[in-house]
Amino acid sequence: MGAELPETVPPFIESDAAFAPDTYAPPPLLVVVLAVRFTPEVTTLPEATVRAPPVVAVVALLWGLALVGNVSVEAAERRSTLVGQLRFAATLQDIRTVIVLRRQLAMELPRVRPWLRTRAKGVRRFPVWTRGLQGLLRWPAARVARLVLLGAVAGLAARGAWSGTSPLIIVAGLALYIAALDAVESLSQEVDHPTRRDAMPVEAGVVELRHLPVAVVAMVGVCVVAFLAGVAAGPSFDAVTIAAACVVPAALGAVAGATVSVVAGPASASSGGDTWSLMPPEVAGMRLVYRNAWPPAMAIIGMRMASR
Repeated sequence: MGAELPETVPPFIESDAAFAPDTYAPPPLLVVVLAVRFTPEVTTLPEATVRAPPVVAVVALLWGLALVGNVSVEAAERRSTLVGQLRFAATLQDIRTVIVLRRQLAMELPRVRPWLRTRAKGVRRFPVWTRGLQGLLRWPAARVARLVLLGAVAGLAARGAWSGTSPLIIVAGLALYIAALDAVESLSQEVDHPTRRDAMPVEAGVVELRHLPVAVVAMVGVCVVAFLAGVAAGPSFDAVTIAAACVVPAALGAVAGATVSVVAGPASASSGGDTWSLMPPEVAGMRLVYRNAWPPAMAIIGMRMASR
């Protein structure tokens, strides 16, 4: 039993008595009025809303049971294997392997029929260019759509950078760099399969250099999309002039960054020879950061120099 208060509480202990542990003090009238006034009304949900989640769950379960027979166990196992390889390649910072595995996961195969049929002229004089052009004309629609989207993103970002938001130039450069990794596909195939190249009495650098014109042509098309997107965001004569002047330099910068990334291969602590393997971990780590950051930085620098 708690201590009972007297009927008349002295004024000097009235405030303390309200907080006594074994007593009850009724709340003031104003607090009660405010609590009733601002308490949200509890409304009952419609019956259809209450029944909707169980119905959706049952329908999803029945749909899954109906489609489970069409799932190939071998295909699912292959996809899980590719996902594991993709994670491992990303851990090793092998961008080329990540791109190839992503295409396999997305079933991104070359077209059986090219977008435009061309006669094989100049095969003997320009075999590398001809092979690159034929590969470009067999790009799947998904890859073309991806490059168009990246070009639009680059154009809108460049427009924002020109309007005053300078950090958007990084977004534009990265978008063009990602697009250029697809544009240098013929060079990437050459690096992935060097047997035939090494069997010919030609320097490897000369053969790799001959792949670049086709990549530049592809990136010029991407930059034209960026030009149209940037001008459409704010049509003006100055916007048309500046955007047109940025098409070729931005394409060259993006191709240069992608070429360095593909030719250099995956970064590793032992890829620089015995000299780098003897360096302390701090120096080797800085070298890895430089190798990973320099290719996209070239695309960003090319975009920046073009917009000046």
